[in-house]
Amino acid sequence: MLSFDFRDDTPAEVIAGFSALAPPVLPDQAPTLPTPTVEPWYEFIPDWRAAYGDPEADPFRDEPWRHNWAPHLALSMGGTTTAHAVLTWGEMDAWNLDCRVAWKTGPEEVSEALSWLAPFVSTHWFQRPVLVGHVHHEAAPRPHLFWVDRGSWVLEDLNPDDEWRW
Repeated sequence: MLSFDFRDDTPAEVIAGFSALAPPVLPDQAPTLPTPTVEPWYEFIPDWRAAYGDPEADPFRDEPWRHNWAPHLALSMGGTTTAHAVLTWGEMDAWNLDCRVAWKTGPEEVSEALSWLAPFVSTHWFQRPVLVGHVHHEAAPRPHLFWVDRGSWVLEDLNPDDEWRW
């Protein structure tokens, strides 16, 4: 699960990676969305590092916003998750990304796939780390939390000593 507002100065090309998630009708005060990104690498999956075992596999690894993230954030690979994803103009006059997704990978891989978003997450209302999401992993009794702290992505494992792992 992710939910956060984008910063006001987020580049259009970053928003374009999610703009396909916008509803057909937006509030009148919403700015025009950029055209949705067309996926340039047909093999893209968010956890490509773990899946392909090659840290150089993604030709856009240094520009992750060039991928079309929309279909991957509206995806359920698990039978117990009803996926949803929306990019909408929120009450704080900012683009808000809200999604519930199920990927077949671990929390560390999810965190690594999404960490590039940290500099674009709005935190100006807070003088502390901002909770932007969480992930449940298989038999873990508690979730892993995603935080943004001063422009950096932080993964917090609430499961002591990994006692739940097999």
